[in-house]
Amino acid sequence: MLDDRSLKDWLVTLGNTAKAAVDASLREDWPSDEEKNIKELIEDISSALTDITQSNEIEIIKSLDNSTLLGLSALFSFPRTLRLINILGTADPDKLASLTDKSLAIDEESKQFLEMLYVRISYTARTFLMLKIFSSERTKIIFTKLNEKIKPQSSTPSTATATAPATEVEADVEADVEADIEADIEADIEADVEADVQQVDGFIKEKTTETNKQVAATTTSVGFDEDGLDLDDISDTGKENSDEN
Repeated sequence: MLDDRSLKDWLVTLGNTAKAAVDASLREDWPSDEEKNIKELIEDISSALTDITQSNEIEIIKSLDNSTLLGLSALFSFPRTLRLINILGTADPDKLASLTDKSLAIDEESKQFLEMLYVRISYTARTFLMLKIFSSERTKIIFTKLNEKIKPQSSTPSTATATAPATEVEADVEADVEADIEADIEADIEADVEADVQQVDGFIKEKTTETNKQVAATTTSVGFDEDGLDLDDISDTGKENSDEN
């Protein structure tokens, strides 16, 4: 599910919307997907997740270590993290939301991991990838769970050491994510988000066109990214799918 071949096939199913994920990966220089030990870990995790999801053993997913998943979400390239978000959010929205718990930030490294997950979730929401990788109903549930997990942590009074952001970056990220999620909650839940799937799909196509124009204006020709994913192939396949439709 997270191996290169499976990831590429999954990105193809996103059509032109996958370009938002590709665009993000081009701006990242820290992912460790190609390191030998990480690649081996990816293969092991991919096999395990396939077995778990096929057997519908949700309790196993719930028992996965949050600190480990948080670290992987930062070390993986954005497309692979997006797929991990998709798997966790589909299986158990509470599990996905639990990765945003600030209690996981026990040292400087884990704080950076948490900040990166905040940024990636925020980007996923703002580029409408969230609405592409989940159904409209599942998206509402996930936004609600994330809001419940993040908002109390930043607004509930407590001791200075427990609530004060460790860095200005953390403060900015926390504020941005809270604002993004609250905006999405308001737009997608409170402001008549009981539209059917066809209406949501129409909305996605409209916004995806805008995103694609931005990506096209800033992205030069690319053959392969650090994941070994054939971006041109993904793009061409997306065009073929559009022609068929």
